[in-house]
Amino acid sequence: MSQHRRDTSNLEALNRFWRRTPFHDMVIEEVRALNKRVVIRLEVFTLVVTEVTGLKPCELPTVWLHNSIVSIPGGSLLDVETESGHLSVKGVDFRLIQNDDLAILIPPIDAR
Repeated sequence: MSQHRRDTSNLEALNRFWRRTPFHDMVIEEVRALNKRVVIRLEVFTLVVTEVTGLKPCELPTVWLHNSIVSIPGGSLLDVETESGHLSVKGVDFRLIQNDDLAILIPPIDAR
């Protein structure tokens, strides 16, 4: 499977996940940038954005209110409206981990 197809399928999987389980009203506990990755730790989930080329953080802790994610040249832009402002991340791929058992939900490796 090509890198672009995997990235697209992970983004599609994340959007499907958000339709079932939105992050609305979840507390964002930490945002950490390291090795071209941004790790966004919430109460229940951890969202990892890879191959990051841009990050606009906000004051933490805060509450996730609304989000949008759009394709841009070379990746995607995640924009999160929070109680303390906007959190924006430009990156290529998305991973989602469930915190309590470290199950990898996106890409779908561990059944939920």
